[in-house]
Amino acid sequence: PTPYGHLLSFQPPWIEQKITQLDCAKFVPSTKEPFRCGCGRLPVEHAADVQLEAQIYLAASQATGGPRNSHGEPERWQVRTHTREMPITAYGTVEFQGGPHATKARYVRLNYETSPEVVVHLLLHEWRLRVPSLVISVLGGLANSPLQARLARVVQRGLLRAAKTTGAWVITNGLDTGVTRHVGEALGEEVHIRGSNIVALGIAPWGVVQQRELLVGLNHTCLYHAQGTIAGRQETALNSHHNYFLLADNGTSGKFSTGEICLRRRLEQYLAQQPIGLRRLGDRMRSLALDWIYKARLKTRIRPRCLATLIIITPGGLYLVDILSLNRGSGHKSRVPVVGVLIEGGHQTFRTVFELVTGRNPVPVVICDGSGRAADFLAFMHRYVGPDGDLPGPLRQQIIANLARTFQIKQTAAEGLYLDMKLCMKRRDLVSLSPGQKLSLADQLSLTMAWQRSDIARSRVLVNVNDWSVATLENAMTDALINDRLEFVQLLLEKGLDIYRFLTVKRLEDLYTVSFGSSTQAFHRLFVKVLGARSRVCLRAVGQLLQELIGCGYQHPYCSKQPDPHLLLGPSTLGTTSSSKAFLNPLTAMNGKPGGGHIADALIPQTLTASTDVLLDRRTCFRYPYTELLQWALLTCRFSLARYIVLAGEESIAKALLSVRILRAIRKVVDVDSETEFIETLRNQEE
Repeated sequence: PTPYGHLLSFQPPWIEQKITQLDCAKFVPSTKEPFRCGCGRLPVEHAADVQLEAQIYLAASQATGGPRNSHGEPERWQVRTHTREMPITAYGTVEFQGGPHATKARYVRLNYETSPEVVVHLLLHEWRLRVPSLVISVLGGLANSPLQARLARVVQRGLLRAAKTTGAWVITNGLDTGVTRHVGEALGEEVHIRGSNIVALGIAPWGVVQQRELLVGLNHTCLYHAQGTIAGRQETALNSHHNYFLLADNGTSGKFSTGEICLRRRLEQYLAQQPIGLRRLGDRMRSLALDWIYKARLKTRIRPRCLATLIIITPGGLYLVDILSLNRGSGHKSRVPVVGVLIEGGHQTFRTVFELVTGRNPVPVVICDGSGRAADFLAFMHRYVGPDGDLPGPLRQQIIANLARTFQIKQTAAEGLYLDMKLCMKRRDLVSLSPGQKLSLADQLSLTMAWQRSDIARSRVLVNVNDWSVATLENAMTDALINDRLEFVQLLLEKGLDIYRFLTVKRLEDLYTVSFGSSTQAFHRLFVKVLGARSRVCLRAVGQLLQELIGCGYQHPYCSKQPDPHLLLGPSTLGTTSSSKAFLNPLTAMNGKPGGGHIADALIPQTLTASTDVLLDRRTCFRYPYTELLQWALLTCRFSLARYIVLAGEESIAKALLSVRILRAIRKVVDVDSETEFIETLRNQEE
């Protein structure tokens, strides 16, 4: 063996190192079924060492009535004392059968006490999900109660639209029953379409998943077919309209418990503290990686109190718009909004809603009035509760009686549910639903952009542009360009953003730098293939790239050794008083780090705030900014934006001819064998 042989030893995958599960560690007879353990399993379904102990326990139960605790009482099985942590045995891909075509989903069995940091690492780095711009947590009962036809259409249409346009994560219990089935019907096949940004995450209890033995295996791929409800067994199939599953394990089998609820709440609370990853640096969770920098900068800032409320919708209402009125923490940097959607629900739902709206990081709850049971009770109380958070005496007694009848519980239990409802209503008066009350205008615009809701931005955010500073509008334009939000680019230009002052040399170079940030980006691959991996991204390099692509002795202005008067505007054009430097070579203006504008917050610590920097920006504005943006859009494959830019501003015919020439050149450089689909896209854009 070599002296460094231990360094070459096999390292198990990250998921097998960090994720564990819970197994029953002691056989404790159930009070109802003495030959079955309190965890729900038979003796033969335990590990070998536990099976041996089970035989002793069963023999003792015949002689002494079973094992007893230190107080002489019959011992009861408990998760914390009768389970042990074991290496993971089930994760991989499940292929759902039974539809027109098989659909796939990733899954993992994990300890219900797994830290949210580990879970988020799994989702973002192992499963390669993007940071959500919105988290929709669907609440409700397990009963297969039908919804009113009109309400079902509103809920399904609203959920699908919210998930598609905002890049939201829709979190459910993942089981093919009750409310989750309605959610699955709403999302349909959209979650499995290639390129879809919808994430349907099911957090289900491992012990009640039907045919879970098929899922056992490391990095395992299994065929899964739902069998329907089996009489006498408390098991439910997974819903096929999800693409990710976290199967929370608390050591039990065939029992619904609160383990998956605890895991889900911790995950939602953790996500609510993360900044929205609007700028796709590296295409994935760069914003989370940079969050420690953000916290270091703001460690002396005092966070204002975060409030939540209950929002009611009816069969004719829309509900996600009102999320703009929430305060997501600091107001300095937009956090991921989390909202609960309550559809129907059992008697335990009241406590769940109470914990959501009164927790450390309160979560607003959307109540679907008319969906039945718990949702209807909360909606009624929200509508008729008095200033003291209570109902009038006769109405209160009627509600308690209806609670007892609906949930088939005793009068005292119904009174306890009513107290939970009262506690929920006390949070009702803590915040107004007036739009924009809690978030700054800039944060509201960032959220609507992350959700791709330009209609909300037009009607509710960018109403009075006089209230906006030029810097804020330019920051928003930078975000819109980076994230390819064409409708927001059009909206900002309509509202008066000056493209000539906006597009400075520094800002254009920043746009190229961000687009180069990930090896998965087309611009990164093109740049490296033409100029080599050692070339640094700057405007001179971009000019060299275009020269190589176009050929025929073409000389790009970015590569000119002398200032080109046709490239930049002089200070006299922009109304400055300086006369000593009429024009600046863009290359000399880039000796420092790329900076300026809003993206500097995520890229570099230095921003352009000094008066000299402002003058520098003014003297490095482009004479034809739309042409410069067109070249950037084409090289970075933002084709819808490029089509708009061709028709905007100066020389549309010349820009169209330039676009065709660049696209043809890129198509010739691209690898024909490995990027056939990309070549076809380029050919379509040329036409």
